[in-house]
Amino acid sequence: MKFPSMWIIRAGKNDIAKDIFLTKNRIAIGWPKMGDLSQLKPNRDSFKQSLSEAYPETKVGAIPNTAGQLYRFVHKMIIGDLIVFPPITEQMVHIGLILGDYLYSPDVSLDFPNQRKVFWLKTVPKNMFSQAALSAIKPPRTLFKVINHSNEFIVVLEEEPMSAQTKRDGTLTSIVDNIKQITNNFVRKTLVEELKGCSFIEFIAHVLEKLGYHVLLPQTGQDQEIDIVAQKVELGFESPIIKVRTKSGDSKIDLSEVSQLFRNIGEKESGLFVTLGDYTEEALQFAALKTNLRLMKGSELINLIMSYYEELESRYKEILPLRKVYFPDALADQEDQLWKKPTG
Repeated sequence: MKFPSMWIIRAGKNDIAKDIFLTKNRIAIGWPKMGDLSQLKPNRDSFKQSLSEAYPETKVGAIPNTAGQLYRFVHKMIIGDLIVFPPITEQMVHIGLILGDYLYSPDVSLDFPNQRKVFWLKTVPKNMFSQAALSAIKPPRTLFKVINHSNEFIVVLEEEPMSAQTKRDGTLTSIVDNIKQITNNFVRKTLVEELKGCSFIEFIAHVLEKLGYHVLLPQTGQDQEIDIVAQKVELGFESPIIKVRTKSGDSKIDLSEVSQLFRNIGEKESGLFVTLGDYTEEALQFAALKTNLRLMKGSELINLIMSYYEELESRYKEILPLRKVYFPDALADQEDQLWKKPTG
């Protein structure tokens, strides 16, 4: 299991943005004349050029460092990373979890419009850390990744009592639900964009293999109405046989497509329709009357993918780059319920 990245962030001169950090639950950086940073090409040169144009007084030698920090804030930080905010105006360290992608929010702050939503997990005294750890987070840069002594912050998260904010009723559930929804949306969007037609069929066949099935992909022209034949044995003729039809888009599947699959199911066979979208009411009612027909919609498929994610081939993990996130103990029971492997 991989630890999330850990970042240090400053709140500007004399902690001028601290109120945004702690009351708005957002981390923020300035450089407002550059506008919406998400509109820049996702490379460092674009950020350097925009910075030099918006702030021509910036010293040439400072441009790469400043532009790099802005680039990392937009493109390198990810949901689930840890954030550490050590204010210079107090002897405390705030440790949080990044909950959202980059936001351009001048309505929240004109001076610090570049933001990300966070959840503050703990606030602990600086004297909880070794001098080496404090030195590691001391550099005056606005944003940088913690490389050394990050384990001390992990230990504090595991051992110290949580802040009052973390204990508020409903807050933990909200965090878990938020992260689950973000992940589900990412998986659905990525599959729709990256796996179409035959690629999606092959992916579903791979998932079925992880469920313990042996699969056969009918040759083109052999059976256009069936994408996959799955069964628990390898010889190719023993029952039960499952005939699978897939749909890679996220549109609704209607009755005609479902009934087409059903017409190709033999007496001792079962049918499975898999889609990233959903089904019309007529299709659902039709399937409800058939004991050997199962309709799997997008949300169910995503839950299945998450349950078996660690077992997927590396080529699919490259398409769906996910990581495990360490939650505080108070979140553990809820996190375990997000994606459970099916039983039976």
